[in-house]
Parts: sequence; C-alpha cells; structure tokens
Amino acid sequence: MGVRAILAFVSAVALAALVVTEPLLDAVAAGPGSKPAGASKSQAEFIDAINQGCLKYVAKELPASVELFRKAVQIEPRNPLGYYLLGEALLGSGSLPDAETAWLQGEQVADAGPPSVHAKLLFVMADLRERQGRWDDAKVAWKRYADFATQTADAGAYPESADARIRDTEAMQKQDKDYVIVRKRIRDEDGGALGKMPPAEKP
Repeated sequence: MGVRAILAFVSAVALAALVVTEPLLDAVAAGPGSKPAGASKSQAEFIDAINQGCLKYVAKELPASVELFRKAVQIEPRNPLGYYLLGEALLGSGSLPDAETAWLQGEQVADAGPPSVHAKLLFVMADLRERQGRWDDAKVAWKRYADFATQTADAGAYPESADARIRDTEAMQKQDKDYVIVRKRIRDEDGGALGKMPPAEKP
C-alpha cells in the first residue's frame, strides 16, 4: 500500500475503531502528541502510537514503525487497525510470515472495528496468498473479500476488483501448471539424450 494511501486510510478510519467524535477525528489530523477531548488514556495512547508509527513509515524508518504499531496493538489488543498497520510495516520490511501473523490476528478481532478495516484485512490476506503462490488459497481469499464487499455496503470495498484478481490468479495457476509440464518434458528429453550417448573412450 502506498504512503499516501496508508495515511489517508488512517485519517479516515483510525478512530472509527474507537469512538467516532469530532474531537477524536481532530486528534488524528493534529498528529502525534495531541490528546483528544473525551478520550480515555488508552485511546489517546493508541492514537499517538498510530500517528508516530505512520510518520516513521513515511520516513522509511521501518523498524521504528513496526515497534510503534506493536505498541499500539498492546495498548488496544481488540482494535484491528493496529494489526493491519503492523502487517503493512512488516510487509514493507520484507517479513511476509510476520505480516501474515499480524493480519491473521487482526482478522480474529475484525468484528470489533469498522467494516473498512475488516475489508482491508481481507484484501491484504488475499494479496498475500498471491505473493506466496498459494493460488487455490488466494481464490478462496478473494471470494471472501468479494462476499464481504457485496454484503457490507459501508466497507468501502469493491467486489469487481476481487473478480479481476481471481481471473489473474487462475491465469497464474495455469501458467505454473504449464511450466511444470514443460520442465518435465525437458528433463525427460535430456535424460533420453544422455542415455543414447556412446560410452566415453578409455585413455
């Protein structure tokens, strides 16, 4: 996910996972250090950790970003947004297994947050399955995303994009199968050629 997109997403939904009020939304816009009126201490700390983590992400200070998002998760363990952003930072660090773990944890508490975060988690998990070359799992994951997008009007998700990705996944799956057949044919032909070679002459 691009830097501008991740910041826009945080600004739009960070506090929807807590309590949506004007002061809280103002706190997100104000950035790190701001304390929204009416927010609990843990909410204020969560918001600050998210904002600080996003700033580090933008600055490409990924280890620091990861630590701040981990802090956010510890502060609000039932808030799926922290897991989603933690997974993004881990993915940017090149750690796919750790990103997967974060997103799977986020899925477990996704119902506690807004539909938009839930949709993001379903999207990134489907995309991750593609990255892993797990084509059957990817198709199942894209179907879950499409179903959620269709059934949840306020999720900000797009079922048609899932349909396109499923078609792409099927094409990649076919390509992989074709490649396996070609490789086997080449091995068989090489083996046959070696079998017909005359024995080496003795010196």
